[in-house]
Amino acid sequence: MNDKLTLLAVDDEPYNLEILQHYLQERYELISAHNGEEGLAALNENSNIGMVLLDVSMPDMNGYEMCKIIRENSQWDHMPVVFISARGAVEDRMLGYQSGGDEYIVKPFECDELLAKINLLEKYTREKKGLEENYKMASSVAMEAMTNAQEIGLALEFSKETYAIRSESDLMDLFVNCLKNFGLNAIIRLKINGDFQFHQCIGEPSPLEKGLVDILSKKDRIFSFEHRTQFNFDRINLLVKNMPIEDENKYGRYKDLLPFFLDATNACMESIEDRKTISDNDQLKSVVLQINSAMDDERSLIKESQSILKTILDDLNCTVEDVLPTLGLEDDQEKFLINLIEEKILKASVAADISNKSDELFDHVSQLLSEVSPKTL
Repeated sequence: MNDKLTLLAVDDEPYNLEILQHYLQERYELISAHNGEEGLAALNENSNIGMVLLDVSMPDMNGYEMCKIIRENSQWDHMPVVFISARGAVEDRMLGYQSGGDEYIVKPFECDELLAKINLLEKYTREKKGLEENYKMASSVAMEAMTNAQEIGLALEFSKETYAIRSESDLMDLFVNCLKNFGLNAIIRLKINGDFQFHQCIGEPSPLEKGLVDILSKKDRIFSFEHRTQFNFDRINLLVKNMPIEDENKYGRYKDLLPFFLDATNACMESIEDRKTISDNDQLKSVVLQINSAMDDERSLIKESQSILKTILDDLNCTVEDVLPTLGLEDDQEKFLINLIEEKILKASVAADISNKSDELFDHVSQLLSEVSPKTL
């Protein structure tokens, strides 16, 4: 492999080109051109040219004009240009630098001077290229860091906004918009009370896609195949259909970030379910309180009816004892009437006992309700 730097020498005097060839042939590869047009053609044909040695005074296109063309071409604008001219006035040198030259050597010159300046310019070019590469790398790292910070900011903002979410539909609107901001098209499956709901960033998922999500939900937490990746959480499954596998850095960032979004979404769904449970328990507690109140009212009515019945029976018994002797009944008639009245009083007493048992049943039901209600809150 030839490690020599290739130089392009442009001069309309063949003798000058021969001198350059003599001075430079041991250290450098030299391509010669006799005018500006030939020089530009040589640059087009030889991508390995690393420096241009350019005469100033040439017909049709002088060295300054050729240098300007070189600087205007994005393929050559980094190319070091050394002017070699018999014109050494300050004005000539200024024109050389203004046209884009990097060095100016006045004829006649010594070989050592030429080699030293070429070597120095070669070293400067390498260092400049290294600095430019470092700058590009630093810029790339900075841009990636800024992108990471922006993406993390979106994730934190998403997590913050989930605190205000009160329904699964609002949660899905927020999540879908977030995925769209990342340029992702995905299928989302939610598990709500044992049932599954499907959502998609664009359109509706096909039955085949739904089946695929179900199959992949039994795989690892993160399962990738081609440009698709599925993430599996307790209450949510996410199948991303267009992961950026062509960009390794972005692909890695998304695989790290999306679980954060899903974890926040999963936690939000738990919170929504907890709020629903609390709401249901509050309603149950209200119903239990109403039942207890109704049973208390019923118990009071039963006790009141028992009291009234007892009073009636006592009055009836006293009335019979006071009035019966005054009726002038025969003994057998009086005995029959007394037996009949005593039979009815006995039946009424049995009814009162049944009411007492109902009261015991109410107490038992109240106790059960008091035990059930705290457990469900």
